[in-house]
Amino acid sequence: MACSDDEGASTTDASQPSEDETTSPTPDEEPVTSPPFEIDTFEQTFVDDTRATPAIPGTGVDASDDRSLVTTVRIPRVEGRLPLIVFSHGVDGHPDKFVRLLDAWAAAGYVVAAPAFPLSNALVPGEASVFDLQEQSGDVSFLIDEVLAASHEPGSPFEGVVDNERIGIGGLSLGAATTYTTAFGECCTDDRVDAVVALAGLAVPVEPDRLGTPTFVGHSDDDPLLSYDSAVELYEGFTGPAYMLTVFGGQHAWAYEDNDHPAGPVIDLATTRFWDRYLRGDDEVPETLVTPEELGDAGTLELGGDLPPEVLGG
Repeated sequence: MACSDDEGASTTDASQPSEDETTSPTPDEEPVTSPPFEIDTFEQTFVDDTRATPAIPGTGVDASDDRSLVTTVRIPRVEGRLPLIVFSHGVDGHPDKFVRLLDAWAAAGYVVAAPAFPLSNALVPGEASVFDLQEQSGDVSFLIDEVLAASHEPGSPFEGVVDNERIGIGGLSLGAATTYTTAFGECCTDDRVDAVVALAGLAVPVEPDRLGTPTFVGHSDDDPLLSYDSAVELYEGFTGPAYMLTVFGGQHAWAYEDNDHPAGPVIDLATTRFWDRYLRGDDEVPETLVTPEELGDAGTLELGGDLPPEVLGG
């Protein structure tokens, strides 16, 4: 049996409403019906008591019979059911390192849930571990289960908010490997996933017949930790709509986390438009996602899979 409980709340762009407050517009205001939307941001802990947390040496985390996911949730202030995105951080990472990117997605009209994984997040007592990958994939599927169930639960912050038929997953580094495993893996594929964003990803074994899901790959051409060539090789195997954003000088995580990297705005824009086109189904979004002028000198964007081949930038 799974359960969840609330942690302390905070807010992005607007205050979390109390019982005496309302997010409805005043009589002189028009409701906001197009992005960017204001966002309510809060923490909620989801506990999966059907799976265990192992004691991996060096992490300082004791073994547990369950898995506890402290999750940062962003919900746009807009009426109607919205697509859900679950985002996975990398090793020694944390949802707090991606405020810029995740705010951009939420402000565009997506419910965004970003868990802190029990053994790989930056707040473990010892050293974060990469050796819990398969269980992290299970965490993503569990979190999807919980949010979708809560969207039909009276009084839940997710009540009436989430579109059960539109689910995207994304991640960085080990989180991208978690994303790949959840979407395409040999062990634990979740068939509910409709679109994927993988940034600076660790390549993992995949099932070739599952590679038709729309996928956006971002990787630095000078990544010192994870091979750029392996990212390209995986990208070239996708059979559905596929994008390869090559970030110039992005090192490993620098361009994607909350740092002042020139590619940051391009990453925000391109990934948001990717979600708009392939998760929301907005055919007005250009197939190339961005223009050469918007891409500037941040990198190159290549189209692949079943898209007409094109390369922007250079």
